[in-house]
Amino acid sequence: MIPVREGCFCMRSRGWMALLITVVILAGIAIWLARPSSSLDEAVQASAATVRPDAVFLIIVDTLRADRLSCYGYTAHTTPNVDRLASLGVTFTRAQSVASWTRPSVASILTSLYPTQLGLVEQPAPRDQIFEWREKRGQSSHVLLPNIDTMAEIMQRMGFFTGAFVNQPALNHRRSYQQGFREWFYPVTPDTVIQYDPEGEFTAQGWPTVKDADRGDYALVRTFDVWLGQRAQLPKLFAWVHLLTPHVPYRPPPPFAPPPPPEGSDRKLFKSARYDGEVRTIDDMVGKLLDSIDRHVGLERSLIVFTSDHGEEFHDHEMHGHGHSLHREVLHVPLIVAGPSLPPGRSIDAYVRTIDILPTILDLAGGPPTGHEGMEGTTLAKLIAEDGRIRSVYSEAMLYGSTERSLIEGEYKLMYDQQERACRLFDVSADPDERVDLASEQPAHASAMRRNLESLHKRLTEDHRQIRRKYYETANPTEREQELQRERGLEALRALGYIGD
Repeated sequence: MIPVREGCFCMRSRGWMALLITVVILAGIAIWLARPSSSLDEAVQASAATVRPDAVFLIIVDTLRADRLSCYGYTAHTTPNVDRLASLGVTFTRAQSVASWTRPSVASILTSLYPTQLGLVEQPAPRDQIFEWREKRGQSSHVLLPNIDTMAEIMQRMGFFTGAFVNQPALNHRRSYQQGFREWFYPVTPDTVIQYDPEGEFTAQGWPTVKDADRGDYALVRTFDVWLGQRAQLPKLFAWVHLLTPHVPYRPPPPFAPPPPPEGSDRKLFKSARYDGEVRTIDDMVGKLLDSIDRHVGLERSLIVFTSDHGEEFHDHEMHGHGHSLHREVLHVPLIVAGPSLPPGRSIDAYVRTIDILPTILDLAGGPPTGHEGMEGTTLAKLIAEDGRIRSVYSEAMLYGSTERSLIEGEYKLMYDQQERACRLFDVSADPDERVDLASEQPAHASAMRRNLESLHKRLTEDHRQIRRKYYETANPTEREQELQRERGLEALRALGYIGD
């Protein structure tokens, strides 16, 4: 017996065995790393991926204050259908319009550019027009230049069939808002809706239809239902619905009309009550729109964005209507985004802007990664996922009185009067109704924000010049001469201080 040799043999055997096991383990790891994705990995990847919608719907309700909806905390009445939409998606509680009236606001929603960049800014009043004791401003332009991409044009390039249903004369008699829409419907009487024929003579919607906005809106909602039933089989749909009912003259139909006020009561309060009746009417229409979408396409397959172009003043700051100021009651608008892969019933208490709507839709609808180039807005998809913050909120574009611009940075809001060269500063966290002007108490803060505001406006003005220049480089000689005349006119307005550099 040779114990040592036997012992050496046993040790060698165990060593070889350990080495073999190690090799097998390493080989197994290599094979595992090189393998195709397992079903578990695929499930993880699928859950992380964004589910793309088959249809996208942009619903804009004209003149709708966010604080008159029950999902935004209003208690005088309920808006169950808007609340239903909020329960399906994400509600942004501090969304801000970038303009105080319809044309520039809607143009900014459709392009993700500011009114100054689009040329939709004010100038001195024509023919001394006065409204509610204030000068009514003229406008440098009413149309979008053809070289500016709109939401509908981008969606069409992404393969979506595009349709619009618009009850707003300010938009319906300007062809440029129709860029990119294959079909466009609008009311010509309170009960009659027609389709605009791009090859034919354009018939403008009449302003008298505003007096019966609810009837025109209901007719448009019925037309939308028929259209959606006919188009539902298309692989991709995009529709914009613009309803007018909350706009003056506040004539809600039964059963939403308030009872007549007692003799001698405050007429201002009655106006507000009638406006509430209009909001309840709109809520009924929103319910019908949601039912149509659910019936023909399916809510679970649809991306729905609900917002407004601006709010409405009820003498909150001594004014009535909109276009007079950039206070909270005019700029704070609802914004609800519901769709596949979005968390239901969530609220985000962060400042966002209406110029963020277009990049958000593109992100959620599967647009190209570089689809936001040239846009001022930021996609809210990241905000929903990460609960981030928008750095600042800039608003402009007046219809009456002085030219004002506003800037929100952090919890402070600056309002700057271009004609008076005067600033007002508000701490909107402590003073959300913007009652206490802190400009005299915090002059350094007000001056710093004013410099930021003026720097931004200067850059936006230069952007517009570049956009115009690129367009008129390819325009005919007559158009170029018209552009030169327009530029000379703008220089005169700058010299008078009506518009910035």
